[in-house]
Order: sequence, then structure tokens, then C-alpha cells
Amino acid sequence: MKIVKFLSFLGLLIIPMILLIFASIEWFQRSIGVFVILLLIFLIFLYFALKTIRDNVNNSSWNIKKDDWADFLFAYFASIFTYNLAMFDHISAVFASALVGLIGASVFKKHEKAIFAGSFLGMAEATVFGAWGFIVAGLVMAIVYVFSKPLFEGVGGKLGTVAFTGAVIAYLLQDLNPLIGIQFSLTEGLYLIIASVAGAVITRLFSRIEGVSVVQASSVVGLFFVILFDYELFSISPYIAIAGFGGSFVGMTSKNHLNKIWMVGMGGLLFGVLYYLSSGVFSGFGGKLGTIAFLSSVITIGLFKMINRFISGNIHSTDSHHNYEKEVA
Repeated sequence: MKIVKFLSFLGLLIIPMILLIFASIEWFQRSIGVFVILLLIFLIFLYFALKTIRDNVNNSSWNIKKDDWADFLFAYFASIFTYNLAMFDHISAVFASALVGLIGASVFKKHEKAIFAGSFLGMAEATVFGAWGFIVAGLVMAIVYVFSKPLFEGVGGKLGTVAFTGAVIAYLLQDLNPLIGIQFSLTEGLYLIIASVAGAVITRLFSRIEGVSVVQASSVVGLFFVILFDYELFSISPYIAIAGFGGSFVGMTSKNHLNKIWMVGMGGLLFGVLYYLSSGVFSGFGGKLGTIAFLSSVITIGLFKMINRFISGNIHSTDSHHNYEKEVA
């Protein structure tokens, strides 16, 4: 199964890079500076992601079990249910996904992540795929979920990346236009970044409560932002709810990767920046928020690991130098 894990690993790398490539293309005619920044983020993500290949592909043996196929069904039908729920008037995609995630995590705890992954694809707009396109996207998403289960464990945004994989495959089959979206002003972007940081931090704090899973924490945060902002209070209110929910996916990152709350906040900050910079592409494609969160989580984890190694190396060097001086003396 190692070859399957390797191919799944490549898939989880390629999908976020596709998002960054199209975002770069969209910004090329607007700002060369932002275009260069996005290319740098692309390279940084690729570098840190490739450094995890040994941990992900060679971490342990893995074989598909009956529960994995149960996850396939839960993921697929969760996407269908969320997709249809979001079609009702006055029910937003964020509300539908958060509600399905919360119910799924409370009733089918063993399959909560599969259900949450499916709900992300269900956030897709009906006008993007159509019925058959969404069915294909759902099947691809569920298959990718099963085969990527042992990869990037505890990294926030992975479930959304799985969902976005299905959306991208449907895009390739249907020749859809990915360069559709909305452009925000810098002031609006600031509001989105603040919401993203808040979503990430609140999710981490809430998940610390005994008995509360990260899926439940993220779902509750999503519902919280819907209640506060998912109506036309001002022009970008619904997008603040979206940013807060997306930031919560960064907050789902395991403490083994980001053990300090301020580290999670930094990941949320990066999510907000990337959400702002990629707002002009793949609008209405389910899983986009999670993919941005995955990019942010991988980069944030990689940066802090690099910083820790640098600090540890300097401390070790200093201690060795002091010991040498003592021996000489």
C-alpha cells in the first residue's frame, strides 16, 4: 500500500498548488508584487510539504478495513445532504456544513471526520457543477478520503483539501472556469483576517474542553460566526462568517504540531491573508476554504519546526563551547 500512500500524498500536494497557481494568474495583471508573493508561498509550501514525505509515506503500515469503506459512504452521503440543505432559502453553505459536521460528530463520532470532509464539498454552489458534476466530485472526494486517511494526521485543512480534490476533478471533466470570484478592498481584507485569526484561536480553545472533538469545536465556531455575521449587516458580513469558519480549520491542527495558542493564531493570520489573495478564483468550489487552511497549516508548522531546530542548534552549540572551555581550563 506504500505506492497508494505516495500517490495520495502527491495528490494532497498538487491540489493546493493548483489553487495557488490560479490565484497567481489572477493577480498577474493586477499586481506583480502580489504575483511574486504567491509564487514564494507556492515554493515555501512545496518545500515544507516535501520534508514530510518520510513521515507520511513511511510512517506505518496501513491497509483498508471495513470501517474505511463505511467512511466512504459517510463522506459521500454527507456531501449530498449538505449540498441539498444549502439549496434551501436562508440557509447558507457555512451553516449547512457546520450543522452537518456538528450532528455527525455527535451522533456518528467514529466517522465524524469523513462526514465533515463530505460537508465541505457540499458547500459547492449548485450553479458551478450541476447534478452530475457534483455526483462525480462526491465519488472522487470519498475515494480520496479513504486513501489519504494515514496522511498529514493532525494537520488542519486536510479534510477540505480532500473535498477540493473532488471539485478540481469535476472542474477538469466539465471545463469550468476557475477564474471566478470576488475582489475585496484592503480594509475588507483586514476584517477577513481578523475573523480568520479569531476562528482559529476560538476553535483551539474550545477543543481543549474535555469531550469536545476538533470537528465539534470547528462546527460550533462556524455556527457562531453564522449567527453573528451571516446576513447583510454590511457588504462583507457573509464573507466574515466564511473567513471565521475557514480559520477554524487551522484551529483543528493537533497540539503535537502547534502547541501554543499564538502559533495557531499565526496560522489563522496566514489563512486570512491567503483567503484574501485567492478570493478571485474557484468561487463556489467546495473545499476551497479547507485547502487554504491546509496551505496555512503546513507552512506554519514547517516554519515553527525550522525555528525550533535553529534555536536548539544554537543552544547545543553554546553548551558544547562552554564545556570545551571548562575542559581547557
